[in-house]
Amino acid sequence: MHRTIGLAGVTLAALLTASPASAQSRCTAPERPGWHSCLTASSRAIEDGEMLRLTTVRPRLVVRYADGCPEGADRRAVAIRTGDGERLVRARINSRCRRGVARYDVKLRLDLDVPAGTVLRSLWSGIADDESAPEVELTA
Repeated sequence: MHRTIGLAGVTLAALLTASPASAQSRCTAPERPGWHSCLTASSRAIEDGEMLRLTTVRPRLVVRYADGCPEGADRRAVAIRTGDGERLVRARINSRCRRGVARYDVKLRLDLDVPAGTVLRSLWSGIADDESAPEVELTA
C-alpha cells in the first residue's frame, strides 16, 4: 500500500511541474460570430537533417454562429498545402456543434519527405482564409 501511495505522489508531482508549453492549446472560438483556424504538424529529421519526414498534420476550425447550430450535419473540406501552393493532402470533416459553436478537428497521418523549412497551410472550404490561413514552418 505504501508503494502505491508513493508512486501516485511521484506521478502527481510530475504532472504539476510539467511545462505549460508542453500542453497543446485548444483552438478557441471567437467571442462574436466568426471563425478561428489552427494548425499543428509533427515531423522528424531524416538523413543529414536537410529533409524531414512529415508524419502528422492536425488542422482545426472553430466557427461561432449567430443563430445557433445549423440544421443537420455541417461538413467541410480542408486542404493542406505548402507555402508554394502544392496540395499535400485533402480531407472532409463533419463538425461537432454545441451551443452555436461548430468544431472541425482531424488528425491526418502522413508519410511524406519534405525539405526542412517547408511551410504548411490549412485552407478550409467555405471560409475566406486565403490571406489569413494558419502557417507552420517545419524545422529539424
